[in-house]
Order: sequence, then structure tokens, then C-alpha cells
Amino acid sequence: MSLKSAVDLKRLSNLVRLSAHVGWEQVSRPKYTSTLQVPSSAETLTPEWLTDLFCREVPGAEVVGFDRVGGSDGTSSRRALRIQYNRAGEDADLPTRVFTKSAKSLRSRLTLGPGGKIDNEIGFYLSVRPKLDIEAPRAWYAAHHRPSGRALIVLDDVAAQRDADFYDPFHHVNREQAESMVRLMAGYHGPMWNNPTLNRQEFPWLRSTFEYQTGLNQAIPFEQNSANGIARAASVIPDELLGRDQELWNAHMRAIEISSKETPTMLHWDMHIGNWYAIGSEMGLSDWGMVKGQWAGDVSYALSSALTVEDRRAWEEDLIKLYVAELANHGGPLLDFDKAWLAYRQQMLHAFYFWVYTIGAGALQPNMQPDDISLVNIERMASAVADLKSVAAVDE
Repeated sequence: MSLKSAVDLKRLSNLVRLSAHVGWEQVSRPKYTSTLQVPSSAETLTPEWLTDLFCREVPGAEVVGFDRVGGSDGTSSRRALRIQYNRAGEDADLPTRVFTKSAKSLRSRLTLGPGGKIDNEIGFYLSVRPKLDIEAPRAWYAAHHRPSGRALIVLDDVAAQRDADFYDPFHHVNREQAESMVRLMAGYHGPMWNNPTLNRQEFPWLRSTFEYQTGLNQAIPFEQNSANGIARAASVIPDELLGRDQELWNAHMRAIEISSKETPTMLHWDMHIGNWYAIGSEMGLSDWGMVKGQWAGDVSYALSSALTVEDRRAWEEDLIKLYVAELANHGGPLLDFDKAWLAYRQQMLHAFYFWVYTIGAGALQPNMQPDDISLVNIERMASAVADLKSVAAVDE
């Protein structure tokens, strides 16, 4: 059997298995009452399940009701909850506002499960987030039932609890906020730099950037969807990048390979501005995944998504210099600037490909982002790829 046939068979097997589970859930409409059960969505939660999660260490405390008070659907289903307790729960000051992420739909499960994204995110929140001193939500619960694809993460609702303002590309990120983003990234890259825990023995779900991207390529038609995305977004992509699909893809995979061979640190890996929030002038980061690889994959992605083309061009050298200094302040090495600048240029391709894939997603992938959001990201990232000569940089 050829490799392509094996990959196609694996995709078909996942489709059949997950379809059966989703179909059964739609017919049976289960309600979950114990945290030993992984719910399929916020809609299937019960007061009993929430009592098991939040009240087990408070004698007499119970959840007596809850409301879903907002949310949206994309790669995952996101819902905010407002929880009511009995008197014992109120007196214990148990959390009343939380935020859930789930793999509710078949499309979400096909995207989040087989490629490993949900396991990486759960692993981060359970094993790594408690050790880091950064602005990021904390999780109360995170679990994945692999046979069915059900997954649920329950997080602090930083918007309700701390008045956090979640951003999108239409928010202007000013220089002070951009510097805050750089400091936050150095704040987890430094402590995790070449950390001995970054291995499969400690974290069995952890993969290198190359392993993760290869897994995505096999689980979903990532390359073809990306080519579709380049065609759909051609109006915002510089002419010099068009008509070069195979060359761009090869350079992208070469950049990912470079990342996986450099001294590793922990990476978030999906750094678009929609995963950032502001509390005053301080920026925070949500929607975590976790892979290991070269630092520049996170930094290039974050800056190219968050900043207008003009601001990126004006600030990026200073921001990389700031990152180099902050990384050393947080326990990492003092990087040579010229080598850091080359890494930044090379890894811009990762950001570009995550977003042309997003707008080019096929029928079996969820509608991950509105097209207007995708097009702004792609325009910024494609401009960065062209400005920084990222394709040529992978061979320097």
C-alpha cells in the first residue's frame, strides 16, 4: 500500500469512527453527571457534573443552576457559563464565571483529535501552565475521550473575572502592547529553554514542530487546503508570491524542519491576535497548544498577526532586540541578533500557512474563522514573507 493510500485509509477510518459517536450522541442526547465522563459540549453539562468539579472539597456545597451566557463556534465550541451555588458554595467563594471549549461537532473532532491539537492543549493546561508566571488563563478541567473525540476544557473566564478585552485584527496593537507580547513570550520560552521535561517520557503527547505538522498533513489535507487558500486570498497576497505554490510549500516544510532541529523550547504555535487579550496595557495569551521547537515560530507569528504592516516594518527589529534581551532575563541564552533575525525571517512561513489553510479549509473541516479575519491575517503575513524574503531565508 502506498503512503497516500495509507493516509487516505486512516482519514476514512477516523471519519467513520467519529461519525458514529457524534450520531449516537445526537440521538441519545446524553447528560453528564460525573467528571469521570468527558462531556461533548457545554450543552450536555449538568449541575451534578459541575458540582463534582467545583464542590468536591467543600462539604455541603452544590451547584444549583447555571446559565450559558455567550460563546461562538469555530475550530471548537466556546461557551461562557455563569454558575449558581447553594449557601455553602457561595460562602466558599467558588468560581461563578468560567469558560468552556469543547469538540462538539464532527468537523471539530476531525480537526482537533487526529492531528493532536487537543491533546497538546490539554497537556499544557494540566502539566505546564501551573509552573509558569505569565498572563494566561488557568484550567479547572481538561480531558479528551479519544475513541469518541469528545473533549472539554474548563477555564477561568478572564473577560468576566478581570475585564479582559479579547482582540482581533481590527484592534490596533500599540507599541507598548507589542512589547508586552514579546515579554510574555520570553516569559515562557526562557524557563522552558532546553528544559529536560520536553521529552516523550515526561509528556507523551508532546511533539516537535515537524512531527506536529507532519501529523496534520496526514490527518487532514493540509497542503491541498492551503493551496486552495492561496487561490481564495490571492487579492491580498503580493504578486511575487503567487504562482509559486510548490516552492512556498517546500520552503514552509523546510522552515518547520529547521525549527525542530534547533535548541527546543515550549511553543504555543497558534499565535494569531485572536488568541491574545488585553488587561490594561498588559497582554495575555489564551487558546494554548504546546509543541517544542525554535522560539521564532511563536514570535514571527504573533508579530505578523497583531501588527499592521506599517507598524511591523517600523518596529520589528527593535522588538526582536527586546525579545533577545528578555529571553536572557528569563533564563534563556543571550542570542546573537543576526542569527535571531534570520530565524525570525525563516519562521514567518508557519504563520502564513496556518492562515491560508484556514481560509482554504474543506467540507470536513469547521468554519474556523470568518473570511474577513482570515484575509487581514493573510495580507499581513504574506507581506511579511515577501518583505523578509522568507523563502530564500530557509537556505541561508
